[in-house]
Amino acid sequence: MKDTFCQSIWCIRTGLLLAAVLLFSACGGLNGGPPAGATDPGYIITVKISASDTQEATQQKYGGTILSWYSDQGIAHLKLSTAEHAALMSRGVSVQSTANGALSSPEVGANGFNSWAGGFNSWAGGFNSWAGGWNSWAGGSNIPDSPGENNKVFMQVRLPQAHAIARKFGEGVKVAVVDTGIDTAHQGFVGRLAPSSEWRDFIENDNNPMEPSGGSAYGHGTAAAGLVLQVAPKATILPIRVLNSNGQGNLDHVILAINHAVNTGAKIINLSLGAFEWYQPLVDAINFAGSRGVWVVASVGNQGKKDEITYPGRWGWWLSNVIGVGSVDSDDKLSKFSSFGADVFTWAPGNDVTSYYPSNRTAKVRGTSFAAPLVAGALALAYSETTYDWARSDLKSYFQDSLENQSLWYNLYQANSSWCSVSDGLGGLWCHGAGRLDIERFLRSLPGFSPASNTGTLDFVRNGSFESGSFASWTTSGAVSISWVDWWGEFFAGANGARINGTGSLEQTITGLAPNTTYTLTAWLKVDGSGESLLLGARNFGGSEVGVSATGSTDWVQRSLDFKTGANNTSAVVFIRKTAGWQAAFADLITVTRK
Repeated sequence: MKDTFCQSIWCIRTGLLLAAVLLFSACGGLNGGPPAGATDPGYIITVKISASDTQEATQQKYGGTILSWYSDQGIAHLKLSTAEHAALMSRGVSVQSTANGALSSPEVGANGFNSWAGGFNSWAGGFNSWAGGWNSWAGGSNIPDSPGENNKVFMQVRLPQAHAIARKFGEGVKVAVVDTGIDTAHQGFVGRLAPSSEWRDFIENDNNPMEPSGGSAYGHGTAAAGLVLQVAPKATILPIRVLNSNGQGNLDHVILAINHAVNTGAKIINLSLGAFEWYQPLVDAINFAGSRGVWVVASVGNQGKKDEITYPGRWGWWLSNVIGVGSVDSDDKLSKFSSFGADVFTWAPGNDVTSYYPSNRTAKVRGTSFAAPLVAGALALAYSETTYDWARSDLKSYFQDSLENQSLWYNLYQANSSWCSVSDGLGGLWCHGAGRLDIERFLRSLPGFSPASNTGTLDFVRNGSFESGSFASWTTSGAVSISWVDWWGEFFAGANGARINGTGSLEQTITGLAPNTTYTLTAWLKVDGSGESLLLGARNFGGSEVGVSATGSTDWVQRSLDFKTGANNTSAVVFIRKTAGWQAAFADLITVTRK
């Protein structure tokens, strides 16, 4: 089945089942207000106000409905019908007037739904594997696994490494997802949503932002919210619906949504939407959010062309609290659908990432709409990891530093030389955007950030990430050392990893295990190519030796195995051993957790 969606600002052809092409628009205000009529989107007027003005008197003077009351900025927005606007203009009143135009969200291709019937455990390789188990890293929180299909994407942005050193995981940070609504009954959102009294649907003018089925935009908001939570799993999602079932809406609804998100305590707003027209009322709403310390992350559009970048994503270099996000593929090459140009602030993977989909399903989605929530999640993660208010108010500068100081920055633009257009004065060309998302580097750039140590209550392996620079508690043989993994410092977690040459090995006896209990041994391994092999294993636990290999892969791979202690066993030996080849191999973040 093929569909072509051309009713939004972006038009993209995609195969199989498609989850959305979204038009966003909004009539926003501090007080709220009735949704715009479907046949008469009307106008938004901007008027100056003083400290002595009241909302009631202002509305009586100009007509319409108050949308926004920005006393700090000295302006207010009112929504007028076309007839009310014409009557006001006939009186010769001088105001700034904006047609209530449409914003839109690109795409989305949702390829290959997966049943949720198997439960969260069917999403293999999730947080329990990355970080030694939530019981170990997050105080015993029961948070669902992330889909194993995203392992490559998350390795690309170094999310497992970030989770390995994080402490709060977005706890206490509210992220507003301004979109098509979400499936509020999805198992992935259980215990992870703001109170229902804060939810809003500005299309139906009620508090139930459930995504209606049957439209071309179905699943867009659910997928965006799910990606935020995969990056910051203890964050809180505030669902706000501004699009109808076909992904269409008005500017006034987005303004209302931004105002509502700010007033209910959201710290990050994800806007996977945009328009090609500059709307000053939208600028005012975003400035209001910035004045309250709220960050806005926006997609930049799916035109697949240079400089056809949508607002508000286009304002990433102009508005201090906006980050515009384009999409790259798994090789850091520009996604064919992504808009690009000098106005793009950053890049994140947006090709076939897996997320939540309505009716307790998952789906692969594609578009800049799904690169943006990865960045929104990264901001939520970072916001929770620093306790300094002054650092939280300057997150964008630390985020930018983490992009520009990465070794992959050069490689990113080398792979996309067509982006480059401006002379750097040194015989080369300046390329667009600050760099691709690196979540671990972002966390490490934060003032006062202190990485968590892997010494949780169920993490029995000491020094599993080798950050002490020694093999304390480990027995080694052969050529084994602690070092950076390679010339570029592509270690897995922290600054060091175990380097194993030739036939070297390391092992550790762990104690304190319970008899007749199943445990999971996990590690991240890397070898240098064909003919090279590294074995992760366990023995002396009351059963036969068990092991699993990493062979011939030059990328970090996760390996894990289960072993069950015998009736009289409370210990086991875990080991990593080079079994083939002569080049260096590496291991990091080794954990044993109760299954």
